[in-house]
Amino acid sequence: MIRALIISLVLLVPGAFASVSIDEALQDLDNAIASHEQSTNPQSIFEAAAILEHAFEEQDIETSGASLALGNAYFIAGDLGQAILHYKRGTDIDPRSPELRDNLKHARSLVEPAPRADGSLSFSKIALSWRGFIARRALLTLSLGFLMLSSVIATLAIIRVRIPRPRLLTFTSLTLAILAIVPLGFEAWTTHANPEIVIVDPNTQAMSGPSASAYDPVFEQPLGAGVEARVIDSKDGWIHVELGSGDRCWIDQERARYVVPQARS
Repeated sequence: MIRALIISLVLLVPGAFASVSIDEALQDLDNAIASHEQSTNPQSIFEAAAILEHAFEEQDIETSGASLALGNAYFIAGDLGQAILHYKRGTDIDPRSPELRDNLKHARSLVEPAPRADGSLSFSKIALSWRGFIARRALLTLSLGFLMLSSVIATLAIIRVRIPRPRLLTFTSLTLAILAIVPLGFEAWTTHANPEIVIVDPNTQAMSGPSASAYDPVFEQPLGAGVEARVIDSKDGWIHVELGSGDRCWIDQERARYVVPQARS
């Protein structure tokens, strides 16, 4: 919770964020990382990362490069939960980035206790398997292209221009347009219906219900920072989550952060 205290103190300083541009914040973060090589105190990195994150949010900038910079900074500072959070935000923006994917994979390997991987092939996994291989823009372009093609064919048929099997061509084009856009729609629906979270508190108790006093812990050991899950439900400041292993539990929502901030979802 040291990081949270540092950020709170920074926020209390009048104008701490107001006059800092993104370029200045990036330079300050680079300087903090460089100075960290001579010191084991990560306080300056936490402060610089908090200011940079606020600058991105204030100007509504959401890029994979920004997420990579913040993920690397938190990883160097030893905040595994925040590092994984920003790496995941980056891969959500650009699933094909090899640097983000490699950094996320390495960070995940350091999570303790290591989350048990779910080896089963669910419908959701299969339906989202295109991510990392096909760009979203390519799917959108294909869908719009086939939609325009179907319109052109239909128009030519109406004005009696000879086209072989115009109905079949129109139907085929419309079908291909729908097939190209469906993966994007399913991805958006999944993100909204069961948003992903990353635990950032290294001592998060997984409870059997939405209370630390009325319910028992689900596991003997607390969940570590960097553990990922999907939200099923929420109640009274608690969120019901499903871990990668398939286990379900309740955690205090203050101990986790959403991969896609709820204001944008």
